[in-house]
Parts: sequence; C-alpha cells; structure tokens
Amino acid sequence: VDRGVADVPRERREELGRDRERVDVLAEPPVDSLSVAAQFFPSFTGDICNAAVYAEPVVSLKASVAARSALLSAMSEIPDGTTPTGPALEGALTQARLWARQRPDEAVAVVLATDGQPTECSPIATSDLASLAAAALVDSPQQPGVPTFVVGILGVNDLGSGAREALDAIARSGGTGTSTLVDPSRDVTEQFSEALRSVATRGVSCSLALPSAVDDIGKLSLVNVALTTAACGRRVLSYVDSAADCASGDGWTYDVDPTSGTLPKKAILCPLSCERYRAGAEATIEVGCLTQGWTQ
Repeated sequence: VDRGVADVPRERREELGRDRERVDVLAEPPVDSLSVAAQFFPSFTGDICNAAVYAEPVVSLKASVAARSALLSAMSEIPDGTTPTGPALEGALTQARLWARQRPDEAVAVVLATDGQPTECSPIATSDLASLAAAALVDSPQQPGVPTFVVGILGVNDLGSGAREALDAIARSGGTGTSTLVDPSRDVTEQFSEALRSVATRGVSCSLALPSAVDDIGKLSLVNVALTTAACGRRVLSYVDSAADCASGDGWTYDVDPTSGTLPKKAILCPLSCERYRAGAEATIEVGCLTQGWTQ
C-alpha cells in the first residue's frame, strides 16, 4: 500500500491520514473469507529502496477480521517519503511466492495500491515493474504462480501523466487484466471496498483441484478442462505434457507427471489460459471422454 506523502499536496495529507478508517472494509463480507497481510511504502523504517524490507509485512498474515485492529494501528502513522514502487512490489511478490509454496491448496495474490507512478528507487520503469509481475505469475508444480492486482487512487493530474497506462501494464503482466481505478473525489471507502471484494470473489488460482472421480492413474486420460466465456462460448483446452510445453498458447497440464506413477491432484492452466480465466472465463473439469491432446 502506497503511503508516501512527500509527493502529495499538503491539502491532501489530512485526507490520506484518514485512510485508517478505510480498513473497515476488510471486516465486511466477502472479504472476511481472506487472510490478509500488509506492508506500506515507503517503509516506516530501514532502507526504502531495499526490497527485503518490504518482504516483511508490518501486519502479519491472518484472517482479515482478526487483522483489522493491527491494520488500523499500522495506518495511524503516515511515513514521509515518495513512491518507491519497484522494491515494494518486488518484496511483496517475494513474500507472496513463499506463502504460495507453503499453502499449495490456497490462492495467494498481491494487491498493489498506489496513488501514481514510482518516483524513486530501482526498478522504476514501467516495463521493469511489469516484468516483476510477469515473473511471479509463472505457475509450476513446485511454485504456484502469484497474480498481481493493481488499485490506482488517481486524480485528474495523475490520469494525464500516463499513470493509468502504467498501472494497467503491471496488472496485465500480473495476469489480472487492467487496474482498478479509485476516484479520490468520490467515496474512496466504498470504491476500495469494492476492489477488495473483486479480489476476494475471483478465482485467482490457476491450479484446479481434480474431482474425486479421478481416483487412479488410468483415468488421467479421461480428463478434459474447458473454458467458457460470454464472447466465445465453451472451448476444450488441449493437454500438454509439462508446463514447458505451454509456450504454444492455451492448454493445461497436471501438477505431477503422470508417467511418474504418482496420482496428480490438480490441473494447472498454461499462462495464456490462466490469463483468460482470471479475466472472467469459467473453468470446468470434465471426466469421461478421451483427453484432448493426450499422447501418452
């Protein structure tokens, strides 16, 4: 969460100081289904350009309702400084990927909330920030991908500076489409609340649990994954032997190589299919017909 004020007009600083009241949205359904951790940038202490500083949350991971008092307390202080988005995003993604490895059955995502473009610390270029988000999104059996959602609290001047386009680029590379804009001239609490609800209700994990009917190795060739969109209807995805074979486009693979003799537990969408899923497509797993693309 961007809390820098050195680059904010003085008349807006009092308003930013009331941000702590907006944490109430974390106690409202359906956000209470989430576990939440938080870090602010620039950091309260330490080197503001050191990504490792931002990898340690100031509010540790806990159920969102339980985290409310800690979030309120943390937001009572407004740090001085500008907007070191690069190291903050890098640190958040590092920690999120660790949590994703430790919690393979849970969906983990990063929400980057900022009032504009980065002003200091490397990386600072939009393309470099987008590359960070893209690298974290890569999904594999050993490392679940972590999507990056972006919320921009942008005024008229920010919109004219290209901030929207920059935030959109990060969101697209992070697999979540476009950034969500919050208009500071309107009810920020409700808008930010709605943005969090959107994160809570979207299927951010691209690892889909196999149904109980897939209970032996012999049934793996009878599994199909389909994506359905309003624009294009239902389309069955082709199976690929491994994540390395995803480069050809849409598709899916198992979390465990079927030839190993170990029964997989999940179907993992290839990055392009994952992006479509996170953009709103419905994913279904069907058992009974020969797997499209099966060659084993």
